[in-house]
Amino acid sequence: MTDSTIYTGPWIDWARGPARGMTITLRAEHGQLLTAFLGIFVTVVGAQSWTIVSFIIHQIRAKRALGDAQHQQVQATLRNQGTALGAAWQLAQLWIPWRASSSLSRSLLAIGPLTVLAVLHAVLWGLAGTFSSYAGKGAGQDFLIRGPTCGFWLPDSLEIADQWLVQSKNLNDSITAADYVQLCYDNPRNTPACNRFVRPSISWKKDVNATCPFDPALCLLGNRTSMSMDTGYLDSLTDFGINLRPSDRVIYRRVTTCAPIRLGRHVALENVTFPGWPQPKTFLRFYLGGMRGYYNYTYQYNMDAVLAGGSYDLVAKAQTAAQSSSVWEPAPAVNRTDADVSFFFQSPNSVYYTAPVDDPFFAAHDRRTTPSGIVTYHSDFAVRVMGCVDQHQLCNPSGGGNGNGGYKQCTPLLGGQQIDVDSDALGFSMAQGSVAYRFLMDLFRTQIGQSVIGRGASALLASRTVHERQQAPLPNNQWQLEVATWFNVGLATLQAQVVEFAAGPTVVGNRGQVRLGKSPTNRAMCTRQKVRNPTGYTNFSALGVIIILVLGSGIIVLSWVLETLVGLIQRYLWKQTDYKRLQWLLNSTLQLQRMAFETAGLGGPWVRCDEPVPVTSEKRDLGEIYQVIDTSAGHPTLVRRRASESETSRSDGKTQVTVVENESSAFLTPPAGP
Repeated sequence: MTDSTIYTGPWIDWARGPARGMTITLRAEHGQLLTAFLGIFVTVVGAQSWTIVSFIIHQIRAKRALGDAQHQQVQATLRNQGTALGAAWQLAQLWIPWRASSSLSRSLLAIGPLTVLAVLHAVLWGLAGTFSSYAGKGAGQDFLIRGPTCGFWLPDSLEIADQWLVQSKNLNDSITAADYVQLCYDNPRNTPACNRFVRPSISWKKDVNATCPFDPALCLLGNRTSMSMDTGYLDSLTDFGINLRPSDRVIYRRVTTCAPIRLGRHVALENVTFPGWPQPKTFLRFYLGGMRGYYNYTYQYNMDAVLAGGSYDLVAKAQTAAQSSSVWEPAPAVNRTDADVSFFFQSPNSVYYTAPVDDPFFAAHDRRTTPSGIVTYHSDFAVRVMGCVDQHQLCNPSGGGNGNGGYKQCTPLLGGQQIDVDSDALGFSMAQGSVAYRFLMDLFRTQIGQSVIGRGASALLASRTVHERQQAPLPNNQWQLEVATWFNVGLATLQAQVVEFAAGPTVVGNRGQVRLGKSPTNRAMCTRQKVRNPTGYTNFSALGVIIILVLGSGIIVLSWVLETLVGLIQRYLWKQTDYKRLQWLLNSTLQLQRMAFETAGLGGPWVRCDEPVPVTSEKRDLGEIYQVIDTSAGHPTLVRRRASESETSRSDGKTQVTVVENESSAFLTPPAGP
């Protein structure tokens, strides 16, 4: 996937529901801007919320009797400090000065709770600003993709060259899937490579006592010793990330059963003469159905390879039920009309073992001693065979039932090409039909045999522990580990193919074409695929962002209108509490200043005294009228200035005395100190 495939903007993650699933996807740099904005916005909201809290506390504390001076200072602080921290600091400054006229405990009791409340308010809103980004990021980790090409990759024709191109793509896909399985299925880890799909891995259940998938006489270990791997019911939305409404989901299930095979009469040791060869060669030939147009046997093994010094070899043959173009035509003994069949031929060649191997697919009990006295063990057979069948099932969850007890509208377990998505029994909607068709187009590539074809010995787990033809000890259930890995490769391939439909196919050269149905439903599939955690992008919960913005805006607006609304109620509807409105008005900075001027007989006359902003009836420079005096005595005040007044200062080296005279009085600033 490239950056161009990741969709940015608003969308709904239907796996999380229509409300919680509302998501906004942004590039990382844009997400940082939104995160910063949310933090600043919440901080502003916190500041405005303090005006609401302080107003409520002020109104609760307001009394008809004005109370003492300390009470009025607290009221003035609540009225005029616009921030919680500012209020806390000013309230804290009231504690010590008032201990002279009242006990410290009484002062703390009167002021302490309000100080603590203001601090808590500031801390909580500070934390809210910090964590607001997490509230906004409460979205899932899934992202929508919209690739430059969308649809199924198909060859240009059925000619040999194009069919080899198909096999080449299938091989590349299975190699990629095998690498993914080794990294994310076998040893799950939280790495970017394992976060490609909405489910890093698909879990399944195994049954090691399953019934033989073929004629019981062919199963080496008996009729009830096969291994069955069942994915259970997988959801197209939650397990594969096809982001449609829950009513348009499709349920997919896969069951694969494998068993080591006893061939008996189906294998023969034959001498074959080829033109130009001086003498016949001995081949072990397996007659499990001929290869259409080529030969009448399924697989042959050159017995010379036992001594040729090579390591493991693994060959797979696969047949799709109801597919007339399959090259391999299974013999009746191994054919299934309701499943896709795969057979695996494993030959150890010159590999030897350091200990006996009891596993039926790698059995080695032929003990040999080298001239130097080293004991080794060699394979019991030149070739061992494994047989598997794949079956698939589609269900309509809208028809009732659930994944535990089964769904009511399901196909039987069948081969991948045998499922009829248009069946009335399924009752698929058009959207469901498009989803089901996507699965069916990919099932051939996920067949367990296709997980091995072309990969040879690299598809064997055992080959990872071979060094110079020496095989480390193998457990008795090695064959089960092998088929489990092949099964996982098929599941990982299916995961990748589902995503590839929307993101665009992997590079397959300049041949072939991407095809997509013309119906709006089919084309809608191109914009409905989710992936997990691409780098450089971030998700925000649209619901979280909306809640933050709506509630925050509501608090801001309420802080603007609360005083006015409550004041109107107190003034006209609940008149017995009008004194609370007047006290809130008079405790404001501008009203306190106006009253100070009026009391000193300065700056008047004043008008609009019952409004937030009082003004003087004449506009004059107040510096011409009054000045601040008495600053050195700790009791500053204001006096009226006259043009004839004089101000003199003298200093005796220790103190400064300022004398101001006017027509009514003279103020003397006494010296500071003794």
